[in-house]
Amino acid sequence: NTNVASTLELGEVDGRWFVAMELVEGPSAAELIRRDVVPPAVVLEIGQQAATALAHVHSLRVDGVPAGLVHRDVKPPNLLVDRHGRVKVIDFGVARAIAADPAINTIRTETGKLVGTMQYMSPEQFRADPRMVDARSDVYALGAVLYELLTGVQPHDLRGRPVHEAVRAVCETDPADVRECNPRLDDRLAEVVMEAVSREPSHRPQDANALATRLRAWMASGSTGLSRHAVDEHPDAAAGASRTPAATTPGRRQ
Repeated sequence: NTNVASTLELGEVDGRWFVAMELVEGPSAAELIRRDVVPPAVVLEIGQQAATALAHVHSLRVDGVPAGLVHRDVKPPNLLVDRHGRVKVIDFGVARAIAADPAINTIRTETGKLVGTMQYMSPEQFRADPRMVDARSDVYALGAVLYELLTGVQPHDLRGRPVHEAVRAVCETDPADVRECNPRLDDRLAEVVMEAVSREPSHRPQDANALATRLRAWMASGSTGLSRHAVDEHPDAAAGASRTPAATTPGRRQ
């Protein structure tokens, strides 16, 4: 899949393992967040490409059997945008295969150990039970990234909080509606993002392919992602909202 960074070599030197991956020349989603407000159309293009990559990873099979691979650490630094606007998902270092045999799960991840980055971890990851983590956990994490790209803030403010408080915040409270943080967003776009960051896995798109489909449908509608009121008040914002991911990379900004 062209949206997954290619692994070129896996080896060992002086007792230390290394992975050599393709060079992606362009910013990460984290850099885009720090740089400027990202237009909704660009955010959703990044989102649908990242979701397509995750859907490919989730669908991988080994000897004809679904591998059940889950990234578990989807976050802005792990989404790169090259000079052509192509998104590359990187860093599968904490990815885990969820096989049908529960004995395999215990080999991959110890129960009681948190794995991931707190600001983008799903409630089920915070509960640290590997049997509860599946593709919908990656959907949650990508939803959290989209939320931050659209608003400049994370679904839960966990800065400086000890782990036990972070667990309570994510597992027991819902994120603020994305429209409260960015009132200019249209309702359909907000609904897609809020469903993705639902506390209940059953309320989210059930896999990354379902999320990618929702995002592509929104993009095909021709919407700018802004509410009608926002477009009427700020027509220049609607024009800027149509930029592509490539336009946000160095040397291509408009």
